[in-house]
Amino acid sequence: MINKSEELKSVIQKLIKLFKEQNYKNWEEEYTKILFYIDDDLEYAKYKIRRTFGGMGSMNDIILYDNGNLLIEENRFLDELRYQLFELC
Repeated sequence: MINKSEELKSVIQKLIKLFKEQNYKNWEEEYTKILFYIDDDLEYAKYKIRRTFGGMGSMNDIILYDNGNLLIEENRFLDELRYQLFELC
């Protein structure tokens, strides 16, 4: 059975990959930093993750587009990852 920190890492790695594919460099960098916190201080990593969900320009506001076209499947995947991430925190 996978432990919570490994599950959290897995979700974050998927997010990082998605952000990289969609050229969301700031989000890719933010979650790359958070990924490294998990082994050292899991509670701090969760705190940093929760902070990304609040306020304007937060994780909740991200909608993926390509040349003005809404990316339906990518946004569904992003929603799934956001939900998993929030539940793990």
